Amino acid sequence: MSSSAPNGTAIQVVNLGKIYRIGERIDTHQTLRETMTRTLAVAAKRWKGANTRQPEDHNRREQTIWALRDVSLEVRSGEVMGLIGPNGAGKSTLLKILTGITKPTEGEIRLYGQVGALLEVGTGFHPELTGQENILLNGAILGMTRRDILRKYDEIVAFSEVEQFINTPVKHYSSGMYMRLAFSVAAHLDPEILLVDEVLAVGDAAFQKKCLHKMESVAGEGRTVVFVSHNLAAVQSLCHRTTLLQRGKAVAVGPTEEIITRYLGEIVPSEAADQWLPPVHGSSAGAGRRLLTQDRTGALQAQFKLGQPWQMTLEFSTTSALRDVVAAVQVISLRGISMTTFESRPCDLGPGDHAVTFACDLPLRPDHYQFNIFLFAGGREFYQVQGVGHIEVSQVVSQDVPMRMFGQDVLAHTAQGEIRSLNGAASFRDVMPAPSP
Repeated sequence: MSSSAPNGTAIQVVNLGKIYRIGERIDTHQTLRETMTRTLAVAAKRWKGANTRQPEDHNRREQTIWALRDVSLEVRSGEVMGLIGPNGAGKSTLLKILTGITKPTEGEIRLYGQVGALLEVGTGFHPELTGQENILLNGAILGMTRRDILRKYDEIVAFSEVEQFINTPVKHYSSGMYMRLAFSVAAHLDPEILLVDEVLAVGDAAFQKKCLHKMESVAGEGRTVVFVSHNLAAVQSLCHRTTLLQRGKAVAVGPTEEIITRYLGEIVPSEAADQWLPPVHGSSAGAGRRLLTQDRTGALQAQFKLGQPWQMTLEFSTTSALRDVVAAVQVISLRGISMTTFESRPCDLGPGDHAVTFACDLPLRPDHYQFNIFLFAGGREFYQVQGVGHIEVSQVVSQDVPMRMFGQDVLAHTAQGEIRSLNGAASFRDVMPAPSP
């Protein structure tokens, strides 16, 4: 890390590459039993390979993958740079290299300033420490003096909105509380370069807007932000320029709107139609797993003609018996405008995997759309993720298409789908105790 930036540059990435060995253990601390088991397994594989005369070099090539390859990138001081791309493109790997969590296989990086990072909700938090203690710990890790941390302390706590629980160990925080405090710490401890990875996918909409305003404020103070997200509306509203990563390579860098348009044009429909959902950190009653968009036969599809009926299936899991579970999916435009919301009928569930399918007959305007996911139990939200998935509705001239098309918040579909259990999950009545007489 250098102290002075050439020509106003904050980050330089030069021919960066990172290779991983598939199936390789990344932990270095193993018990004697684990070490012996692994050694015997390796010996058995070599013996089998020798007897079947499989070429050893061929096996080795198949066990490695380049997460990043020949990536060169420059971020200017005070710039908000977006980083987008499909799952597995190398976005998170790049940020982990920038923060020093992992080392590159080849190439180099040059950072001109102190780095603060929020790579996932609560990264760097110790679950046994209180919120207050984690604030002090994270500040010390960033190289701040105790006096500097205490000077920012009240502002951090107020922004996070967890004052009432600041002396509680963070292992007892909800996912929303965890995210609020983690973001507040990362944004307020004065890093010259702030790296943010997908954290705004969770949390309520009001706090997400608050975080976006804070990142705009950070950039306005001359600090640099690199923002990774699948929420294209957030990227479009926040970022000056955006980099598109695909298969470990930086394939395009330019104005955000142009790069998003290119990305949407290159998304493989089958990939866009099957989206794994991010988990939430902290104690939770469950979480979303996948969101599938389909035609009416159930085939995966992400591109629809105007007026074409389609459907979406939300898969989620619960960790305990819950009453009155409701799953909801909100359809939003890339400008963040809510188009409509689909909700399931309330249902009592036991722990396990579940799914609900919504029939979508709404004639949405030709545009690109994403989804916000919500899960409730007894009227209380226990999971939320913003800006996931992607569908495209294209124009078609037909006498059969109604002229009226749905716009902002025009209709909330209630009681649209029935939640069903997957994988033989126990029913609510099987796991709940009988009521007292």
